[in-house]
Parts: sequence; C-alpha cells; structure tokens
Amino acid sequence: MKTINSKLADQVKDVFISKLGTFYILEDVIISEINEGEHLTIENAQGLLSYIYNYYGKNKKFAYISNRVNKYSIEVLDYPKIKQIVPNLELFAIISYSHFDKMNIYIEKQFCKVPYKSFPTINKAYNFANQFLNKKNISA
Repeated sequence: MKTINSKLADQVKDVFISKLGTFYILEDVIISEINEGEHLTIENAQGLLSYIYNYYGKNKKFAYISNRVNKYSIEVLDYPKIKQIVPNLELFAIISYSHFDKMNIYIEKQFCKVPYKSFPTINKAYNFANQFLNKKNISA
C-alpha cells in the first residue's frame, strides 16, 4: 500500500520528490517509495541526505521506513556509511511485499549498522518506529 493511500497520509508534513522516488516526511519518520528500477547509492541520494539534514538537523532522532512498493536495488556496501552521514538515524524499518524482498532484507541487514527490522504493513512499521524512538520497552 502506498503511503498516500494509508492511514498515515494525514500525518505527512512534507513531501520530497526526486529522480529516486517520493519521500514522505512525518514528525519523526521518513517513508520512502523508491521508483521502479532505480539503484540507490550514497552518491545519488545526496539531495535526499541534504534534505534530511535540513529537516531533522543533526540531533533530532528519526526512523527511516522503506515502503517497497516498487522493485529497485540498493548498494549494500553504502549501509555502513549512513550512520556517519546521518548520526541521528535510529532505525531502518522495511515493508516487504514479496519473498524476493525478504531475501534481500536478510542480506541488507548484514551490512547495516543501524537497527533494521522488517514488517508486513506500513501501519505496523510506523507504530514500531514510534515506540522504538520513544524507547517504550521495545528493541529492534
């Protein structure tokens, strides 16, 4: 389910659109919907990373939810660099819709230095992210 069609649509504070995809900005969460066929790297995400820095600064903690409604690839060797670029990123939450996504998530998780968890729905990912950020007896 796309973010705009979910119960979270009314919580969207801003939208960042780039060649890579659409990024919905909520209070403490970014929800990404990467375009079909893209290859996500640190280099081609510089516009997004600048936007994140301008929006959240360097101290406000936030979670990143990848809503994988399209098929795309990720440069897994870039995962270790992300925490250095955005030190206030606290959680990666992935919404997977296929068995193929689940296999990729397993591989990606091995490279990620940030807590990394998958979910079957956008609402479950968002609820977990909020609880995690508020440290309500929950861990990734």
